[in-house]
Amino acid sequence: QYRDAYFTPDWNGFTYTPRKGAEKEIYGKIADISISMKTTDHLTMPELVTTADRVELDEKAAAIYKDMEQDMCLDFVRDSITAANAGVLCGKLTQLASGAVYTDGGNVMRIHSHKDALEDLIEAQNGKPVLIAYWYKHERDSIMERFECREIKTDTDIADWNASKIPIALIQPSSAGHGLNLQSGGSTIIWYTMPWSLELYPASGVRGSSPKRS
Repeated sequence: QYRDAYFTPDWNGFTYTPRKGAEKEIYGKIADISISMKTTDHLTMPELVTTADRVELDEKAAAIYKDMEQDMCLDFVRDSITAANAGVLCGKLTQLASGAVYTDGGNVMRIHSHKDALEDLIEAQNGKPVLIAYWYKHERDSIMERFECREIKTDTDIADWNASKIPIALIQPSSAGHGLNLQSGGSTIIWYTMPWSLELYPASGVRGSSPKRS
């Protein structure tokens, strides 16, 4: 009934265009129960600065990546990595580019350590708090092995981050992408691995952030 009252079907039959004056009518009907504001009219945001730091694979790691891409499988002495379809292959290649891949047996196979470049990005902040967005659990474990950091998971973690008590914090975009206010703890996000979803990038609520992609 709503569609028929305010819209007309387009030529393809799948999309609809509002009728003349429909937008004003719709807003008039919901005016007493809703309010709409633009952030640009009420918030003064610092400039967003984005820096892409590319990490190149060496010849050996690049060859492994190419083999996985072409054959959709890798065979090792004690385990294998296979992709049943293009979607799984995409995930495996993303893992491989990150430094490690989950095998068919559920183990973590280390391929390279080029993303140790993360250390340089952290040092470049000169002591300012850094929020690192990881994608896979093996990335989180690898980062935690190398740096003294803390994952943002509880209300206490959020409070401590906003109080600048956590120099290096970790978040998983899927679980921290909505509803978190992390703007008071720092202004730099380092994306350890870029997600495919534009809904999750940028994920956190860090105000005036300066994303660095590794």
